[in-house]
Amino acid sequence: MTLVLTRTQTAAALDLPSVVNELADTWSHIAPGESVRRSLQAGRADAHLVAGAELAGGGSWFVVKCNLWLDGAPTGAVLLYDAETGRLDSVMDAAVVTRTRTAAFTALAVRHCAPLNLRKALIVGTGRQMPDQLAALRLSAPTCEITVWGRDREAALIAADKHGLGFATGSLDIAVAESDVVVCVTPARAPLVRQECVTPGTLIIALGADAPGKQELEPELILQARVIVDDVDQCLTYGELQHVDDSIARELVVGTLRQVVAGVIDARTGDRDVIVVDSTGTAAQDVAAAVLAFQRCRALGLGQEVDLQG
Repeated sequence: MTLVLTRTQTAAALDLPSVVNELADTWSHIAPGESVRRSLQAGRADAHLVAGAELAGGGSWFVVKCNLWLDGAPTGAVLLYDAETGRLDSVMDAAVVTRTRTAAFTALAVRHCAPLNLRKALIVGTGRQMPDQLAALRLSAPTCEITVWGRDREAALIAADKHGLGFATGSLDIAVAESDVVVCVTPARAPLVRQECVTPGTLIIALGADAPGKQELEPELILQARVIVDDVDQCLTYGELQHVDDSIARELVVGTLRQVVAGVIDARTGDRDVIVVDSTGTAAQDVAAAVLAFQRCRALGLGQEVDLQG
């Protein structure tokens, strides 16, 4: 039987602290599983396909996820398979899984890569993922001051008022220069964050560049930073690294956030290091969130059991 979960049921099962713990536990297995990602377009729809195998939640799993956008609205589904039996255990909403595991990634990046004297954080972007990124910052840096900046000033004012945040009244350059952590989560296709505005010690988490042509950071910033990725090949194709010369892009990567969390490498060599964490989203992240949602919903009797073979 396959457990089919609605968006509401999936969201009810995925509180951020638990997803952070599940992802960190998944990453404690040093050797990652296979992961494949593709961007596709057909008609009016844009899609990202992610597939991969991973150990999580006490088992071995295979996940296939289609993140689909139609006229800007997210949809799609996650298919969660038991990797030992090939059984399709669950079908669930992709938007909730993606949003929550991306926030969990940010929470771990802040926890393991932020400067010790973290006082101020900046969220660049006011879209659908902004509230989840805010939750990640509040989880991993509960005492820091958080400000939001958006290209749409009115949207940024509304977001700041709604979530009790500071509002970056000046330019983005000034807001970046005053921040210890900068989380970029926009669909930009031209650089927003400039190298000359970043102060020593800053952590920059770049989430918006997840498809060819997307870009939030000046290439010069990446060239001067310690670069940590979720998956090096994906970031070279879809992330900020796509905008750096191919001959040196791979050499800039210190390692993966997975390796940092597992203690294999150190994120920093000193307090003045500028860290860029480039993320495009991996199957391991999706597995961690999807397994948690499946196991919790089954235990609570949520969702509908369907016999797809019947």
